[in-house]
Amino acid sequence: MKEKEPIDIHSKREKLESLPLKEEPPDKPWLRSRIYDFSSDRDMLEEISVKMESMGKKQLDQLQTEAARILTESRRDQIEESQTWFETAALPVLKNFAETFSASLEISHEDETMILVTFQNKCGYDLAEDDRHMRMLFGLSNHVSIEKNGDNITLVLAFDCLDMK
Repeated sequence: MKEKEPIDIHSKREKLESLPLKEEPPDKPWLRSRIYDFSSDRDMLEEISVKMESMGKKQLDQLQTEAARILTESRRDQIEESQTWFETAALPVLKNFAETFSASLEISHEDETMILVTFQNKCGYDLAEDDRHMRMLFGLSNHVSIEKNGDNITLVLAFDCLDMK
């Protein structure tokens, strides 16, 4: 067995220090921290409630129509975001899992919200401790099914895009 040569840390550091630095424009300083404020405004909810008490039937009907439109739009956005996340983050993990176990992988959309992931092979599956991404997907799935179909072992994961928040 051939021994690895020791790494010369000093020459690596000199090489890195000799590289030109990418300078940030002066008008965009480096952000050292970010604050995300998701606190709710209870006063706003009370104001809306008070305003609703003074509305007539026609105004309440319009408000209900607008609320339904907003909820439908939010649902559509959530489905879109979940599907994008699935394609970007989950699909590479699923492909890797299928490759590791010499399995076929089928992704099907049962309806606008449900994604079914089906693996099939002849030798089964092993979810090891270090398979953290795949374990995360098992936890995120709404349903897991393992079946034996003839010579094949089938593993099915079901994901509901409305539950992926």
